Amino acid sequence: MFRTLRRQDRALSQEETMEILRRGKFGVLSIVGEDGYPYGVPLHYVVIDHAIYFHCSRVQGHKDDALAKNSKISFTVIETEDAIQCKSAILFGTAEQVPGMEEIVLEHLVEKFVPDSQWHQAKAGIASAKKNVKVYRFNIQHITGKRIDKPKQR
Repeated sequence: MFRTLRRQDRALSQEETMEILRRGKFGVLSIVGEDGYPYGVPLHYVVIDHAIYFHCSRVQGHKDDALAKNSKISFTVIETEDAIQCKSAILFGTAEQVPGMEEIVLEHLVEKFVPDSQWHQAKAGIASAKKNVKVYRFNIQHITGKRIDKPKQR
């Protein structure tokens, strides 16, 4: 059902690919948008117990509308320092809304992104913030990782 990576010499192991996801800050979620047009949206995410979680506003938006029609998604995270040499993780699967995970996901996001000096204030705001978000779990069906090295000198 899913293609194998064409450049097997650049393939990363499953563990290396999961490490890219754990270290990553944001990725691009690709979904089928209105009228069948692709829709790629950058978003923050967290990895909890080998699963990817992301959140969005409780106010219905483009992402929610698209996911309600078609839950199949793809997610890409790129890790690079110089834009030539990089590693990437690409996941395929489905998105599932998971009520009750709002507080846990927000806590993980605070831990991942908020500086120590503001951590307590941000953590205290989770109780009210969780009322304004919904959380999705990425049910991974296929995952690939790839390394791109600098080209050899000519």
